[in-house]
Amino acid sequence: MTSLSGQTEVIPGGQFSVVTYNVAGLPSWINDLDTDRFDPMGEKLNAFDIVLVQEDFWYHDLLTANMDFPYMSPPKINTWGEWLWLYLVNDGLNRFSRFPMSEVKRHPWDSCHDYNVSGGNGSDCFARKGFSFASHTLTAENGEEVRLDIYNLHMESSHTDEGNLIRAAQVEILAEEMQKLSGDNAVILVGDFNFSKGRMPGLYQKLIEATELTDAFTALRKTDKWTVDRIFFRSSKQLKLTPVKAQTLRFNENGMTLSDHSPKMVQFNWRLEE
Repeated sequence: MTSLSGQTEVIPGGQFSVVTYNVAGLPSWINDLDTDRFDPMGEKLNAFDIVLVQEDFWYHDLLTANMDFPYMSPPKINTWGEWLWLYLVNDGLNRFSRFPMSEVKRHPWDSCHDYNVSGGNGSDCFARKGFSFASHTLTAENGEEVRLDIYNLHMESSHTDEGNLIRAAQVEILAEEMQKLSGDNAVILVGDFNFSKGRMPGLYQKLIEATELTDAFTALRKTDKWTVDRIFFRSSKQLKLTPVKAQTLRFNENGMTLSDHSPKMVQFNWRLEE
């Protein structure tokens, strides 16, 4: 931009990458995945700026052992009351950031489908699923700072009629809480939504309309409509977010896939608005 004096003005801003990744952190006697995978998983995630994970239930220390992020969320600790309600694991939602962030707030869903581990419906009630929220601070080269609110979620996995109703209710809860917590702030929402644009287009559209978010992959004309792992965003009057790259990452080690999900990465340009 050129000013009236003829000098070029530098618009404060920068660039950062965001990754969402379901790390499949259930106990190994449940998912039959080798625990050796967490060490290379953590090292690979060091390549990015903001990482949000789901199912970080059981092996958090292994996952973070070789991470170099200056800001990491402490895992949720279940209360005695939650243990009595048979929540065997916490919400599994953690984040690792190169930018300062506020204390992470955790909001559990108020319902789940069932405890059935053999019916193929997710047995969601054993985990304290929900969403987490924190404000991250971006700093431009000139020292100006701006707030970016980032949400991380894990939704109901059952695709029974009841599970579909629960998932729809979770979208409503998320939209209501997002309005309370963020107002008109810039927002990034990531997570394991457990529904795809291809399978449940109506709920996908409801999410977008209720939160005024844009799918970063769609914005870049990526047509991965069957994935359940997504990254959404919206700008604000103070902060302009522009996705410039969206990619499904392949995390493998010695021929072994590190999780039953593939990480999703979006690179954003950002700038302060007038």
